[in-house]
Amino acid sequence: MRYKVASTPRAARPTQRPRRGAIYAVVLLTATAVSIVGLSAVVASRHIARRLSDSHDFAAARRNALSGLDYAIFRIANDPNWRSTLQGASWTITMPIGDGDFETIITDPHDSDMLDDWSDPIRIESTGTQRNATHITRVELDFPPSVSPLRSALHAGGSITFSNAKLNASGTVSANGTVTATGSRIGAPIEAVGAVSGATYLTTPRTAVDPRTMPVAATVLAAYEPSATNIPITSIGAAAQPSLIGNGTFESGVSPWTGVNSATLDVKSNSPQQGAYSLEVADRTSINSGALCSIKDGLFASGSGNYRLRCWVRSETTTARQFRATISWKYTAYSTNTINVVGPTTGNSWALFDATFNGVNFSPPSDLSAASIQIYTATGTTNFSLDSVELRKVVSAGPREISGVLLTPTNNPWGAANAAGIYIIDCNNETLVIRNSRIVATLILKRPGPNTRIDDSVVWEAPTANQPALIVDGNLQIGLDAVNVREQTLGVNLNPPGTPYRYVGGSADDDTHDRYEAKLHGLVYVTGNLTLSDTTAMQGVVIVGGNATIDADVLNLAYDDAFAQSPPPGFGSPMLTPWIVGGSFVRVVR
Repeated sequence: MRYKVASTPRAARPTQRPRRGAIYAVVLLTATAVSIVGLSAVVASRHIARRLSDSHDFAAARRNALSGLDYAIFRIANDPNWRSTLQGASWTITMPIGDGDFETIITDPHDSDMLDDWSDPIRIESTGTQRNATHITRVELDFPPSVSPLRSALHAGGSITFSNAKLNASGTVSANGTVTATGSRIGAPIEAVGAVSGATYLTTPRTAVDPRTMPVAATVLAAYEPSATNIPITSIGAAAQPSLIGNGTFESGVSPWTGVNSATLDVKSNSPQQGAYSLEVADRTSINSGALCSIKDGLFASGSGNYRLRCWVRSETTTARQFRATISWKYTAYSTNTINVVGPTTGNSWALFDATFNGVNFSPPSDLSAASIQIYTATGTTNFSLDSVELRKVVSAGPREISGVLLTPTNNPWGAANAAGIYIIDCNNETLVIRNSRIVATLILKRPGPNTRIDDSVVWEAPTANQPALIVDGNLQIGLDAVNVREQTLGVNLNPPGTPYRYVGGSADDDTHDRYEAKLHGLVYVTGNLTLSDTTAMQGVVIVGGNATIDADVLNLAYDDAFAQSPPPGFGSPMLTPWIVGGSFVRVVR
């Protein structure tokens, strides 16, 4: 039999509630940790963003600094006169770019004067900024010497040939081709890209030099042609044949004129038609009493043909008289031939006697033993006067000629004056001869015909120092004489009020007593070939696109470096291709 043992019941344990404060603490700690992590992420993100922003600003500042360098170099390359237009000893450029900007300063590290020498180096320092970031970059540029033809007294894009010539030049004579001399005396430094040969050079020539950069003809023409006043080639008369009359202006006395049929001759200064004197014919005993001039030598040289007489006549009385003239010529052992012409009827005022002797024929010229022209009156025996007598052969065609002319910014014999003194003549392939004149102009000759030339005595200068004197789009010959340009000979006042000589800083007057040295002053540019002959004197710079041939007895070239220091429009800067000095491209830290 089994028995259950009775046990005493245990007391029931009370139920325990959770402790809520601990849970709150855990939640709070967790939230704090998350907040700290989040804030740390925000701080880190902002720091990273700030670093990225600063990095972008520094990069932008660097780009701005480089943009300043690029812009400065662009301005230099596109402004041929950038040095001469500077204000002061440095050039500062400031320009905004987005949130930043650049400031570029250009200086001359050599002597702090960028205007005194085109070959001086320059320093460009550009500071770029972008908000708080700054970057400074510096570079130095050097310029190759003698890269421009403006640094030579004469430069040819082709070759130069001296033939029995004497050259005196105060500057370099250079060629992009070769230089050859035969029987010549070359008193100038010679430089050539090619060979230099012949004799005699007074200084040792330099060969294998760098070629000079030639002007572009189209660019030069475009700089002046739009502002030029056109002179039609058809308005310029045919070249005058030489006058057969000796001393037709009577400025040198009476000779070679003689009185005939008892008439006496004398020069008078009372009211000449031109110049200072005229010829008075006095003591006349018949209508045939007059003035006679031998024309045998001139007629012999000019040959048979028609001859035009032009002179001014005046009767020394109020009674009008008709004038006549006679040409006489005689063959050896043959009778005398004569042709008469009738002139104007005038009293004591000057009148133009303009008539043509037709059919002055003789052959062969060697049989011509005598020839003369006589001027007298058809009625009356009163005294009369002559002035400005010319007798020229009439030719049907010939070169156009500018002679005895004053062409300036205030005077244009063929039309309206150009205040800038820029004129253009399209020669239309006709030959043009310029002689015995004064020109103050930039004259452009287009399509010049064969043997277009400047000869005899010419005084020429540009209206301003920064303009060329002559631009020829083609070939040209220059052969000046060592004879002064005389106003009395031309019968023209070449320095009237408003046109002084020299044009800048000279003097003017209202007489015809002055004389001027025959010389071409200024910059001469010929796109084709140039021939220099006789005793030519030039002062300035001569640039020849093709070949230059010099056969001058004496060629005097006085170099003027003003054109290199301040090139005229169209001729560019002599320093268009600067070199970066090695090791000079650096970042500047201050």
